[in-house]
Amino acid sequence: MSRVVNFAFTFVLDEKIHDISGNYKLYRRSIISQLELAGQNFDIIQEIVFKTKKLTGNDFKLVEVPYRWNERLEGKPKRKLFPYIVSYIHMLLKFVIFRLKH
Repeated sequence: MSRVVNFAFTFVLDEKIHDISGNYKLYRRSIISQLELAGQNFDIIQEIVFKTKKLTGNDFKLVEVPYRWNERLEGKPKRKLFPYIVSYIHMLLKFVIFRLKH
């Protein structure tokens, strides 16, 4: 599922992204403080990338610092699959509609 999400958002954001929901990310406070964010799940990451790119234009630079997850040995995942999928589809559609209008 991560590969599908990464491919879809890479295409829509027009930015090469290897792992949209993983990897460490740092953001400039001066930029983030200007954004009105609506995401409530893990989709907030895509929203930040999309709106930051829109705000900064050609100055946008995305640098990923990969890390490796250790496999879960105990417990259950906190991410519920259905709300996760719905939030990603909703955010993706918002981005597509925005790009079609502009």
